[in-house]
Amino acid sequence: MLVQRLRIGIALNLLALVGSPGVQSSELPVAPVSIHVSVYDDTGLGPQTIREAEEVSSTIFAGAGIEVHWLNCSVHGELTHVSSDCAKAKFPDSLQLRFRRKAQGGGLPPDTLGVSYLMESGDGCYSQVFVEPVERLRSQYSISLGTILGDVATHEIAHLLLGTNAHSVRGIMRPNWGLRELESASMGTLVFYPEQREKMAARMTAGLKRNDQLMLAGTRGGHGGSD
Repeated sequence: MLVQRLRIGIALNLLALVGSPGVQSSELPVAPVSIHVSVYDDTGLGPQTIREAEEVSSTIFAGAGIEVHWLNCSVHGELTHVSSDCAKAKFPDSLQLRFRRKAQGGGLPPDTLGVSYLMESGDGCYSQVFVEPVERLRSQYSISLGTILGDVATHEIAHLLLGTNAHSVRGIMRPNWGLRELESASMGTLVFYPEQREKMAARMTAGLKRNDQLMLAGTRGGHGGSD
């Protein structure tokens, strides 16, 4: 969860229950992996700002060996893409991102910039970015709205991929952002670091393998029975 902190930056705090088990680096994929993110714009940001945010996020994730496919499903709360793919939510490759005006309920402070929701396993599929506090933060620094929305979205989606205890002392997952981090964001240098790239890759590989095993088990079960 990202929260704006006065005028000196933002503090990032994650809503989670328990940590997920570690995955050995030997399970890292040998090729880039892809994720699909369904995007819902409940705020009327407009396609240009959404595209800029998606491009910023895609660039950051590409540096971590992750290819993001965006599926824009609604604008201002109205569905624009009627597809069953929009409803898919399955860790790690089918995720959901929703832009809302501000945090509502759930005990979130009004200056929260974004939040991600994790299950007890540490996996998650749903994240939200809150535009009003992002706009207030942006007014204090020279940075485009699309850029900072893309960075916030990247941080929240990465929480889904990294699981619990995802914050770091530097980079895109730093818990406190000041002028240095926002300057890095404006220059496109607010990125993931090796340990974060490795953890995401390992968790995604393990998640995809688990999904394949469950699908195979379901297929075998569907063909079971006696003559």
